[in-house]
Amino acid sequence: MQFSWIRWRTSSPRAGTMPPAQSIAPAVAAAASRTIIGFTPARVVGAQARGQDPVARPDGPRRADGSAPARLGNVLGYFGPAGTFTHQALRTVTEEEAVAFPSVREALDAVREGAVTRAVVPIENSVEGGVSATLDELIAGAPLAIKGEIVIPVEFGLYVREGTGMADVRQVLTHGHAAAQCREWLATNLPDAVVTEAGSTAGAAAEVARPDSRYDAAVCAQVAGRMYGLTELAYQIEDNPAR
Repeated sequence: MQFSWIRWRTSSPRAGTMPPAQSIAPAVAAAASRTIIGFTPARVVGAQARGQDPVARPDGPRRADGSAPARLGNVLGYFGPAGTFTHQALRTVTEEEAVAFPSVREALDAVREGAVTRAVVPIENSVEGGVSATLDELIAGAPLAIKGEIVIPVEFGLYVREGTGMADVRQVLTHGHAAAQCREWLATNLPDAVVTEAGSTAGAAAEVARPDSRYDAAVCAQVAGRMYGLTELAYQIEDNPAR
């Protein structure tokens, strides 16, 4: 079984530095994939030290639905949309209200600007490596403190609209990391299908659920397939499950 995990450290490294190697090694040994990271702000201190206004800018973070978040108090944010592994990981630790953001940058900026108190975003996948959007934002953005970790399984399925069979699948939509983790299965079972990258696996499921979509199938998490009313043609199609 593939695993991904949220890093929620009790220490507070500043942005621009990575956690010590010795703290990473045990998690790598125990899990095949590292995917999620949680933050809390060094926002007010960092912003005020630079003479900046910590209030959200007009061009600041947007929710996944396009609206600008107000100050939400003790509310969590995450890299959305709903139905992603990031969302799934968040839900393993809390059922509290959470706000989805359409990009890693906007989720982290929401923390920096006080729109949310913490955010959950992906950081690394053991098959494809680090998530560059997160690593870049940690290095370039204002300081954030990393708060801890959680381990969740990463399992993918092939989901289609009702009435679509395996022989009908010509266009597959999924996130790049999911495509990489299911590459051999897709090549063996759908050798003639074209695989297109989407912003997230949940976004792929939402697109495939549209009756007029040009895509026939999505590779996504079971939670996303069910959320959008799709039919499961195959499950656990990842190439490297732990034995």
